[in-house]
Amino acid sequence: MTTYATGNPVPSTEVKDLYDNAQNLDTLVNDRTKLTHPDRLGVPRKTWFGVETQAQLDIAEAVAQATAEADAARDEAQEARNDAVAAAGAIGPIKFYPTKAAATADLPNLENDDLVEVAQDESRGGSRIRYRVSDGALVFEVNLDQLRQDLAGQNGAEIVGSGNKSVAASLALTSGALVVNVDLEYDGDAVAAYNAIPESGNVILLFGNRDYNILSLGSNSKPNVSFRGAKMPRYDPVQKRLIGGTVLQGSIYNTAKGFKVENLGIDRGEWVRQNLANNQYKDTFVNVDFGSDAGISYGDLIILQSEVVSGLSASQTHCLLNERGSGVFQTGDVTVIEGYHGHVVKVQNFYGAGKVTITKHQQGTGVIVKGDPPPANPVSNVFFGHVIIDGTQTRKSAGVLYEAQQQNMVSVGFESIVGKYASYLIVEAAATTGLVVNLTIGYISGEVIDGDMGGIAEAVVIGPHTINARIGDHSLSFCKKGGLRVMAGAIGAQIGNGVSKGAEGVGSQAGNGYTFDADVQHGFIQAFDNAGYGVANNANNSINPQNIFCANNSLGGVSKDSFVLVNGVGWDVAKPNGSAIISGRRIDINLRLTGGTISTTGYGWTTVAKLAKLPPPQEIFLNVFSFANSGAPLPAAAKIMPNGDVLVYSSSTLAPIAFEISGSFTTLENS
Repeated sequence: MTTYATGNPVPSTEVKDLYDNAQNLDTLVNDRTKLTHPDRLGVPRKTWFGVETQAQLDIAEAVAQATAEADAARDEAQEARNDAVAAAGAIGPIKFYPTKAAATADLPNLENDDLVEVAQDESRGGSRIRYRVSDGALVFEVNLDQLRQDLAGQNGAEIVGSGNKSVAASLALTSGALVVNVDLEYDGDAVAAYNAIPESGNVILLFGNRDYNILSLGSNSKPNVSFRGAKMPRYDPVQKRLIGGTVLQGSIYNTAKGFKVENLGIDRGEWVRQNLANNQYKDTFVNVDFGSDAGISYGDLIILQSEVVSGLSASQTHCLLNERGSGVFQTGDVTVIEGYHGHVVKVQNFYGAGKVTITKHQQGTGVIVKGDPPPANPVSNVFFGHVIIDGTQTRKSAGVLYEAQQQNMVSVGFESIVGKYASYLIVEAAATTGLVVNLTIGYISGEVIDGDMGGIAEAVVIGPHTINARIGDHSLSFCKKGGLRVMAGAIGAQIGNGVSKGAEGVGSQAGNGYTFDADVQHGFIQAFDNAGYGVANNANNSINPQNIFCANNSLGGVSKDSFVLVNGVGWDVAKPNGSAIISGRRIDINLRLTGGTISTTGYGWTTVAKLAKLPPPQEIFLNVFSFANSGAPLPAAAKIMPNGDVLVYSSSTLAPIAFEISGSFTTLENS
């Protein structure tokens, strides 16, 4: 629903429009009943449920059609096989040889009219050729590959009545694209094949299962060009190169709409840099300045960058960079390896829902969503699928960074972020100056996280410029400097059910399970075996004690300045008020009041402070020490009431300088 419906044009930074966008986005992403929902301008949009439903229908239709076609092709193939067997029997036995030289060498053993078939005839371009023996010589009968070669030729489609074009082009009529087989038509010269593409573009380059040197490939400005590989390669960590599939060795730069890359590897790693690229560093795959609604897509990719060395600019070592434009789609899984930055998105309308990004050995960021300062366009509507941060015990990998510089960034989402042996999981960059509105993370899991990103210590950090962060279920284990933190200035943070355990504490970092410097709504959270507090609660009335369980945290369960001074008593407010440490239902109280006086005549009870949360179920007497100006102890008593009031029993004539009150009780509320 749209509450305010201001009708302001896009883009708008009005708070009412941001509110409407947040409401509508929640429905568009999370509703499981509606197929469409209007945006704040009233335009119907498919919900994610609608997209999934349509995809299921399309897939079912495609499967049914493919099954029918496969059945028909199988029947035709069986008929052809039967015909071939019958024909072979009719013309007599055939003797097979791998090459013509082998057949020629065996001529003394052959008789007149024997049929000879050569699998790869070196005298006829490696074609499959059939000969007949006549007077001790091989006489040509037929080129069994002739039809295939004719069909693959430039005018092969004439054979099947499809005009003056290749069969590959004829098969691409549904997409309107010309299909070019780089190996068959350009002998594997990828650069020559690309250079032959007309400026109007609309060409699919088909690559085989081999390496292609593309170091001299220029920037692509031709629209609707596709690079399609035959097989995904794998990473060889010993040679530091991609092997065993379609590998484009070099860099790809694109500035055109409709560019597509799929089912291959792009290698700008150590081996390529040192052996082919004259030791030059350069980004691996870049889409930049391509305009709006570009329709760029990529998927089923593995992208390798060089290791970062001291003094090297981070801008030279992106694995995958999308910058200045809108309309980019991740259509398959992507793995980014080495370099300073992994998968970088600095555009509007990026969609990778359901797909996986694997980051490995990035030094700075595995994934970064970043809005640059004007005149760059603001970044909005960036939705990743699943991010996996894949480090090792000896070599951590960087996580996810989000950053908005001088202008706001709206609607950034991740279906999940999972990491092991990572520098961090997700943090707001320290350089952020604009607002980040509507950050959504469906699930977070991290194990052995160093907490090392620009002075930010915890594994997960919701920064001071973030509005409406939503984190779902989470599990954080052995995060050295701390688990999850919501920094002061963050607004509207919500955290689901989860656990944070085993933070070690390093240097000045205590190693808290959770640190809340701003108010947070949370589900049931558990914190145990942390070197600091289970929950370091530094906000006002932030936590819900009934949804917190803490155990075996070195500094205590929940830390909070939980006492407020009562007006009119005159205690020195500059002194620490005290703390109430929560462990399960047990509340441990420590309270020191200095510099005040007791406003009572003779001996009597006076309220001196109030416990802000979790009062006892009944009146509880506490330990108290009272000291006069001379330093001598004075008689006094203290108690805490069910309403949270802390009272002392003393006399104003004694003019105490300090009360030190301590004790514990069990609350009825489950923390």
